[in-house]
Amino acid sequence: METSEQATNRKKNGQFAPGQSGNPGGRPKSGTTIIDKFRENETSQVVINKLFEIASTLNTDDEHKEAMSAAKVIVDKLIPSLKSQEIKMDIDNERGFVFMPEQKESDKQ
Repeated sequence: METSEQATNRKKNGQFAPGQSGNPGGRPKSGTTIIDKFRENETSQVVINKLFEIASTLNTDDEHKEAMSAAKVIVDKLIPSLKSQEIKMDIDNERGFVFMPEQKESDKQ
C-alpha cells in the first residue's frame, strides 16, 4: 500500500513523475551467494586438495575409481570449452589448404 508521500510522486495516470523513483532506496544489496560461502568456508581448500589428490592417481597402479571424473572437473574449470567457429579465408580464386593437427591414438583403451 502506498503512503501519501509516494502518491504525490506520481502523475494522475499512476506513472511516476520525471526524476522520481518507485524504488527510492535503490536495488537491495544481494545476499551471500553459494560461491561466496564456499570461498569463506575453511574446509573448501581441503575439498580442492582432495580433488587434485584423486586426479593425480590417473594412470598409476593404484588409480582411484573417480580419478578420471576428478581430472575432468579440474580441466573443465581451468580450460574453457571451445566453441566451433567458421573459418574464413581471403583468397582470390585459388585453392587453399587448412592443415589440422595430427591425431594420435590414446594409449589407454
